[in-house]
Amino acid sequence: MRSTPFQILLAALFGLVVGWTLGPGPGGSTAPPGTTLVEVSHYESLRQLSAAAEERRIRVEEELVQLRAERGSLVKRAERAEEALAAAAVLAEAGSGATVPEGVIVFGEWGELAEIRDADWNELGGAIRSINEVVEPLFADIRDGNPPSAAAQQRVMTENNKLVKYGVSILDKLPTNATMQVNGEFTHPLSLINMIAAMLREAGLPLAASQSRELIAIGESYDRVFAELNASYDEFSWVLTKLLDELTLKRDTMLEVEAVLTPPQRAVVVVPEIQHRMRLDTLSPVNMVLLSARVLPIGAIAELESTLVGVWTGAYEVDGGFLAPHGDLWARYAEELAGVLAPVPSTTIPFAHLDDLIVAGRAQERLFLDLLDRGAFTPEQGVLIAGSEVWWLPRLGAVED
Repeated sequence: MRSTPFQILLAALFGLVVGWTLGPGPGGSTAPPGTTLVEVSHYESLRQLSAAAEERRIRVEEELVQLRAERGSLVKRAERAEEALAAAAVLAEAGSGATVPEGVIVFGEWGELAEIRDADWNELGGAIRSINEVVEPLFADIRDGNPPSAAAQQRVMTENNKLVKYGVSILDKLPTNATMQVNGEFTHPLSLINMIAAMLREAGLPLAASQSRELIAIGESYDRVFAELNASYDEFSWVLTKLLDELTLKRDTMLEVEAVLTPPQRAVVVVPEIQHRMRLDTLSPVNMVLLSARVLPIGAIAELESTLVGVWTGAYEVDGGFLAPHGDLWARYAEELAGVLAPVPSTTIPFAHLDDLIVAGRAQERLFLDLLDRGAFTPEQGVLIAGSEVWWLPRLGAVED
C-alpha cells in the first residue's frame, strides 16, 4: 500500500498537542497514550457495573432522541431563542458593562467571557475560508497520488496559526471531556457557530435575525444535554464513553446548525468533498479526537481480526487469545463494522469520516464492555481499558491497478 503525505495536514490543522513516544510513561507506567489510571481495587466494582453502564448508555441515547425530537418544533425553538437573547442582553449590560459586539452569537453564560466577546471572528472565519480553498484541491491531489505543493502547505499553516491563537485564548473556558482539550473547546458549538456566522458575513450572506435566534436555541440545547450527560457519569464511567458521547452530541448539534442555513449559505460553509473528514474539515467536531481516533489500514477483510487483536493486545497488555472464547461477540462487532469497511483508495485512508469513526468507537466500546462483563480481563487490564481514550477504525484499501 502506498504511503500518503497526510502528515502535512496533521501538522498544520490543530497542531496544538505534541506527539508521544511509545514506552513507559511517568513513574514507569506502560499504559497506552491517553490512559487515565483507575485504582485496581475498583476493578471488581467496575466489572459488576459494566452491565448497568451499558443500560445507562442506552437510556441516555433514548433521552437524546427524545430531546432532539422536542427541538424539532420551530415554534418552541423560537420561544427558547427569545429567552436566550434576553438573557444575553442582560449579561452584556451587567458586571463590567462590557457589551457583546454586533453579530457575535452567545448563549448561556458564555456572553460573560471576554475571550468570546473580543475574539476576531472575522479573522477566524476568513482563515477557515482560506484553508478550505487550499485543502479541497490539496485533498484531490493526495487522492490522485500527486505530491502536494509546498506553497499550499505553507498557506494552510499560516492560516491555521490564527486558529491556534484563538484556541489558546479559550483554554479552560468552555466545557469539554476531550483529552485533547484545546480541540475540545475549539469544537464547542459556540466557537463553530461564530466562525460560520463570520464566514457568511464576509460572503455577503449574513444570518437573519430569525436564524440567529434558532442558533442560540440550538446552543442552549447543546449545553443542557451536555450537562445531563455529565450528570449521568460516575467514577467508573469509561473515558471512551464520555468522549464518544460528546463527539456524537457535537455532530448532531452541528447538523442542526447546518439545517438552519439557506442553500446559498450552506454553499459558503460546507465543502462536500472534505466535510467531516479527519484532518481536512476545520469546522467539524472530528477535530476533537485527532489523537484518540486511530485509523488502522488493513489489506483484506480476512486480516481484520488478527490486525485488531494485535493492536489491542499491545494497548491493553492482554493475551493474544483473549477473543477466542467469545466468537459471538466478535461476530457482532464485525457485523457492526460492515458498513464502514467498503474499500477506499489507499491514498485517502487517513482521512476518515466522522460518522465512520463514531460507528467504530461504539462497536469497540460495546465489545469491551461485554468482554469485561464476562471476566475476560485481569484487574490491571480492566484498568487500562476503562481509562483509555483510544479506539481504532479499520479501513480497507482498494486494489490499485
